Amino acid sequence: MAAPRVAIRRHRACRGRFGTYSLVSTSTTRHGWSAETRFCVVLFGLALALNIGLSAIGWENNLLGTHEFRQLQTALTTQHFVTDGVKLNYETPLFGPPWEMPLEFPLFQACVAWFVLITHFPLDQSGMLVSWLFFLSALPACYLLLGRFDLSAGRRLLMLSLLLLSPIYL
Repeated sequence: MAAPRVAIRRHRACRGRFGTYSLVSTSTTRHGWSAETRFCVVLFGLALALNIGLSAIGWENNLLGTHEFRQLQTALTTQHFVTDGVKLNYETPLFGPPWEMPLEFPLFQACVAWFVLITHFPLDQSGMLVSWLFFLSALPACYLLLGRFDLSAGRRLLMLSLLLLSPIYL
């Protein structure tokens, strides 16, 4: 025998100039997803598929783009990691001898170098793929952070869909 579906009603009271009024009244069920949540899951899936497709468009591009200085500086450090190994006192041949000018903690460069050594992908594409994987790995943290603002699961997925379709990252 299946458990009965029990509707839970939540009200958030808000005090305003004209007294207390109900700000949000949502009805959720304990079993299954609401129609809004199902819609948001489908929308998130479509946004993720579109993000994958749009990210693959520039797969063959080189690093000489909009921010070439920054990209090439990261690629130089990563290339040194591939050839000489990962070290915190890394060389960045930008400003002349002694070549050791630590500009940042090289976590991203080390991940790309390890990815290149394991997969033997070209350095440019490895950097793009690791960058995209870092972006995707931030999505669960954003989901949990949005939960701290008492957003429903569907609305959190809606916000993540907007993040996936953000033109700033693409």
